[in-house]
Amino acid sequence: MKIHNLLWMSDLHCDQATTKNCSKLLRDLKNSEYDAAVLTGDTAASATLISHLKALADACTPRPLYVVLGNHDFYGSSLYTTQDQVRRLCHKTPNLHHLQDHGVVWLNRRTVLLGHHGWADARCGWGSKTRVPSPDHWCIDDFRKLDQAGRFDLMAQLGNTSTSWIRKNLNTVLRKADTLIVATHVPAFQTSAHYNGTPCGPCHSPHYVHSSLGGLLIGAARNNLEKRFTALSGHTHSEIRENILANLESRVAGAQRGKPRIQCILPV
Repeated sequence: MKIHNLLWMSDLHCDQATTKNCSKLLRDLKNSEYDAAVLTGDTAASATLISHLKALADACTPRPLYVVLGNHDFYGSSLYTTQDQVRRLCHKTPNLHHLQDHGVVWLNRRTVLLGHHGWADARCGWGSKTRVPSPDHWCIDDFRKLDQAGRFDLMAQLGNTSTSWIRKNLNTVLRKADTLIVATHVPAFQTSAHYNGTPCGPCHSPHYVHSSLGGLLIGAARNNLEKRFTALSGHTHSEIRENILANLESRVAGAQRGKPRIQCILPV
């Protein structure tokens, strides 16, 4: 199937929305014109994540829905348990695909989609010396059992794992693809990370930027000037669209808790 219109949504936080507002989103997904959808994380906390993903996939059917997870999707559980539940749901739901398990998706002859949940890797701003805490550290089991140094080490490890996954898959498609869309949850660039509508300062940046991924994408774009790169992310709830380089665009989804919505439909 050739995909020419990709619907994008992010940071829906369906568990914090009324049934009425969730139903409106599902109707919009059923009635909009698009060929496939991508969701860049923070659908709901772990307790209701699976039911909301199933409802979203049903609304998109028969069109494919490609998802990456966000930090809030793990709240109340662990990284492994949540991802395992999502994998099992995808196995039972033909049109639902966990991107980091699915691998490279050829949307059409020229355009490829790939994605990984990513993580804020604490490399920007004050890094591990920031005085701003992250709710991740007490809402996700893997972080809660660690001391402060261990938590920042885990942030870096998760960021590195995501960047390595994307690097490996980028390298397999760079010769053939003209356009590459990278879906992740956390913005990859400092300038794309705004908190409450203003640029993140050094105290917030460690929790809002996936810096190692940004470096990878800038390097790939500079070495492949004839190709076009687009990074889709969410996490900060502040809508941003900027050109990092002439052939590298960063787009961050805007979001308002309690009012899940479609971000836009991208021609590909």
